[in-house]
Amino acid sequence: MTYQIQSTFDENFKIIPNLNPSVFTVTSSYTDVADSQIDYKPSPSASFIIYQFSCYIASSEDNSASNVEINSFFKLQYSDDNGETYQDWGDNTVCYIGSVATEVEQRSTVDLKWALNGSGWTNTKRLRLQVKMDSGASTVLNQLETFFDSSGELSSTNSYNTSVSCYSID
Repeated sequence: MTYQIQSTFDENFKIIPNLNPSVFTVTSSYTDVADSQIDYKPSPSASFIIYQFSCYIASSEDNSASNVEINSFFKLQYSDDNGETYQDWGDNTVCYIGSVATEVEQRSTVDLKWALNGSGWTNTKRLRLQVKMDSGASTVLNQLETFFDSSGELSSTNSYNTSVSCYSID
């Protein structure tokens, strides 16, 4: 589902939630991040466009493993031709999530958010993220390795609902 919201502060707010995401295993090569794609055309007077992707990041190993690092690189890409070809956005849109600690289990919800220059952006662009893990990491997205409800800890696999959004700022 896609929702379009109008407000006096932000314009052309578009959000795409995924209520049933799959577990996404991060590899050592850049790969498209599932559910991070959005087609967006900013308001005509936009100075900046905010792109945001929300997910959950964790180690694919259990707590007893020695390799529980989640160190990963994310980068923003865009397409002007409906996804036929993509280019890196550049301009400081690569980020690193993780730490320099070893054998420390890391897991968290993550909101990756960039303010993109709206100058000259008049047509619809398709935006997406790519991710690759740093050497020595073992990373998955969207899988909650420990989940609790009112009865206590559950052993079943549960997932974190992702979302991608864009909006214009004048």
